[in-house]
Amino acid sequence: MLLAWVILWALAVRLDPARQFINDRLAGTRIVTMQLAARPADGK
Repeated sequence: MLLAWVILWALAVRLDPARQFINDRLAGTRIVTMQLAARPADGK
C-alpha cells in the first residue's frame, strides 16, 4: 500500500507544468540549477 502511494506521489510530478513535487509547490520552494564561476588559470 505504501509503495502505491509513493508511486502516485511521483507520478503527480508529471501533471505539474514546472515538474515540481506537490510538497514543493505547496511550500513555495523551487529547485534551481546554478553553474559555478570558473576558477582563474593561476589556481587562486
